[in-house]
Amino acid sequence: MKNKILIFLIFGMFLIAPVIALDDQGTGQQNQNFTLVQVCNDANFITIGTIQLPDRTTLIIDTNMTFIAAGTYNYNLINTSQVGRYDVTGISDGCENTFSFFITITPSGQDLDTSQSIIVFGLIIILIVLIIVFLYFGNKTEYVPFKIFLISLSVLFIMLTVGVSLNAVKQLMIMGSVFSGIFGSLYTLMLILVSAGGIGLIVYIIYMSVKQFNMNRGLID
Repeated sequence: MKNKILIFLIFGMFLIAPVIALDDQGTGQQNQNFTLVQVCNDANFITIGTIQLPDRTTLIIDTNMTFIAAGTYNYNLINTSQVGRYDVTGISDGCENTFSFFITITPSGQDLDTSQSIIVFGLIIILIVLIIVFLYFGNKTEYVPFKIFLISLSVLFIMLTVGVSLNAVKQLMIMGSVFSGIFGSLYTLMLILVSAGGIGLIVYIIYMSVKQFNMNRGLID
């Protein structure tokens, strides 16, 4: 019984592997044309069959790729309005007959690689340290204008940290092809809240500055 289960598991892995292990044809920029490329020396035609969009909608293409030279074919993908992963399948009369690969579309056309991730993570750590420092000295000082200045800086850095973190998370979600509509709505809501917080902070700084100015002139207690 155990041997049969093991055989089924191994057979299942061979069935699933071709589906999961798609070739990666790189990253493109949102709303910009992306050239899909296939190379097959003994093919007379290569046809793009379907393209599955990031929202899991499947487009029926059924269009031959354009022959370029030396067994190289390409297809110009025009509709890249969605961000995320595009799965492409097709068929030809040569090579392995069928093929599948994917591309990733991001707003900037770039991936968040390891070095960029380290830079972003380091920036977030530095911002958090600055927030703590400004809050600490802002609470310690007795000079009101300087207190307002330091606390305002800490709030600005908090908003900047939230913005950087949200963009980093968004990029990672896009690369993982799980940037769903719900997360997109939450992301937009957080950006609106951060923007509203920035406007509120500016209004607060102006109010406190005018108040402090009037107090120094003896106009108010």
